[in-house]
Amino acid sequence: MSRQPQPRNCAPAGPTHYLGLGQVVLLVMGGTIGADLYVASAFGADLGSSGLFVWGAGAVMAMAVAMAFATCALVVPGNGGPYLYARRAFGPLAGFMAGWAVLVAQWSSLVALPIAFSRYLQSMIAAAAAWPPWWTSPVRAGFLLLVALAIYQGPRLASLITDLLTVARLLPLLVVVAGGLAWAALHPGRALANLLPLQLPPWDAAGALLVPVFWAYAGFEVGSIPAGQVRNPHRTIPLALILGTAACAALYLLANLTTLLVLSRTELAGNTAPLVSCARGVAAGLLPRWKPAAAVAELVLGTGVLVSTLGTAAAITFAATHLLVAMAATGLLPPALGRLHPRRGTPDAALATLVAPAVAASALATISSVVGTAVICSAFAYLATALAAWRLSTSRPGKAAAAGAVVVCLFVFCLTDPAVLAAGVCLLGLGGLVYLTRRRLPAPSPDLWVEAFTALAAPAPPS
Repeated sequence: MSRQPQPRNCAPAGPTHYLGLGQVVLLVMGGTIGADLYVASAFGADLGSSGLFVWGAGAVMAMAVAMAFATCALVVPGNGGPYLYARRAFGPLAGFMAGWAVLVAQWSSLVALPIAFSRYLQSMIAAAAAWPPWWTSPVRAGFLLLVALAIYQGPRLASLITDLLTVARLLPLLVVVAGGLAWAALHPGRALANLLPLQLPPWDAAGALLVPVFWAYAGFEVGSIPAGQVRNPHRTIPLALILGTAACAALYLLANLTTLLVLSRTELAGNTAPLVSCARGVAAGLLPRWKPAAAVAELVLGTGVLVSTLGTAAAITFAATHLLVAMAATGLLPPALGRLHPRRGTPDAALATLVAPAVAASALATISSVVGTAVICSAFAYLATALAAWRLSTSRPGKAAAAGAVVVCLFVFCLTDPAVLAAGVCLLGLGGLVYLTRRRLPAPSPDLWVEAFTALAAPAPPS
């Protein structure tokens, strides 16, 4: 009897369900909290305390979409996240488009991060105001090349770097919140004077801020991807999505509330780094006798922001390169993008294909335009998930969650600038053309996409 060949996607022997509720909650928070908070907080600085209502609205919108993801996870608790849900509900084309939307959103975020990095670096260096305008281009290019160099070393070192930098995403926020609340308790009169009066923001300003705020809340969907490695995924994934998103929303709201308590409206107006200014004010207020306190606090938090930005970019680059590899493996992109270095295991061609255009785009694009593109593509993936939840769920709560998420996604589309919306649609249309022009190739294995998404989201199993 001839021996049957083993399938390429054969799972390794042994137990694979090693992620518990706490680990998946941290995975959701790690996918959500990053440099985007610092970017979005700068957009809303001019609104003062009115911006707090926008952050609250963004939290409600994020929870609505997270509920749709939880609904899908109850019905389809497998690996793959948005790709799996859309494919199960509507077929392979919908699944591919959802995966393509995730890829474009990641690339857009990768373009936005070096822009944010240069802005925060400029706020930390007093002499930078007198530098020529072109200095930001080499800084942004160097930022992306440094990230590419980290990924180029191989997946093991790249994973270690992203894990170490993840800590820097939470520490600056926790320091600002704890110190700011302590400062407000010691100076209640000044804190209330800075915060009040609370009033609703103008509609046009609120709508413009809500797009980057929604981008700051995005990323929770990563918790739905490695369901195959989760213990009791029917219960764990939905609960982790809800708890993780709620925890991120609470932390974001507290961070913004702290900034509003510490800084006056005059200090917030035109501020490109309000959280750094907040840290400076907290240190000066809590340690008035130590003269270098404000400068040290600004340096520490500013460095934390820069490291957080770098860590977010490394995680996005690591994920996006492997998505390109998976798409090449399915036959829907050139095979060269799927080749790995024989010694390092690095997708060199995919890495260059991702980073080279990002370097050029970061020098030319504005942060608002690329953030808008990331939001549009993320909203498309969310919309695909919400529609899948409507189709796959048979319960009334599931249908209600799906309907709420659909409304949120359509609302985000309406808020987006028409030019940015058109650019996002064109990028998504490019994905449709890729699928249609290469559909005559041998049918790709759906498990390749599933494995790719799993590899991106799941941490290493315990030793």
